[in-house]
Amino acid sequence: MRLLLLLLSRGLVLLAGFWLFRWIVSGALRRTADTRPGRGQPVTTGELKKDPVCGMYVAKETALRSNKGGELHYFCSEECRQAFLREAN
Repeated sequence: MRLLLLLLSRGLVLLAGFWLFRWIVSGALRRTADTRPGRGQPVTTGELKKDPVCGMYVAKETALRSNKGGELHYFCSEECRQAFLREAN
């Protein structure tokens, strides 16, 4: 009986140690992820253009484009570009 209690208590201590280690490591990883340089900063430092459909600002160099009446328009998604083209017709 004593041997069983001893083994059980050692198993619980090991299990508690494992969970404590996981808790500490996961907290450290979260803190590291939250303090990375650029966290919460814009992805681009280039010029931003406003999507005429939804009003979202998009990076000029990565935005979808459409030329209408000699004017270039920038879009955040293909859905917004298609909606703009449908409205233009």
